[in-house]
Amino acid sequence: MYPWDDQYKASVFILDMTDSDKPRWCHPKTSGDIPRNFEAVFLLDESANKAYTYRWSTGPTRQGRIWTLDLKTFTWSKTKTSGDEPAPRYAVSICELDGKMFYMFGNTKQMQNDFYTLDLSTGKVGILDIDLCGPSIPRMFDVEGHDAH
Repeated sequence: MYPWDDQYKASVFILDMTDSDKPRWCHPKTSGDIPRNFEAVFLLDESANKAYTYRWSTGPTRQGRIWTLDLKTFTWSKTKTSGDEPAPRYAVSICELDGKMFYMFGNTKQMQNDFYTLDLSTGKVGILDIDLCGPSIPRMFDVEGHDAH
């Protein structure tokens, strides 16, 4: 459920698999700067005991933000970022590799082939240069020209 009302905040539910024969759901109480419950993707960084969520809205409050959840204290904080941040968009995918969070987007009116990274230790956001086929790279389903590969 992703309500658009200011009163709803993001909830955390954890599936406890300690006993695989009897899995159970837990709903820990969270504190801090709790994000609104927009559309979201979630990234778990077990080595740092943190979870990251990228939440977006393209409605009247148009925003795309990253929050951090400390998994020891269950305290939320808005992640301080710097650099070339992407505009909010739908259909985000994220993954982590070597302390960097990579995120890519889709499902926008104007298809873009950009790919961003966030250094989790510094908060620095950057756009990756993935223009492998030149400036007329296909943009999702709107393939430009018959020579696109």
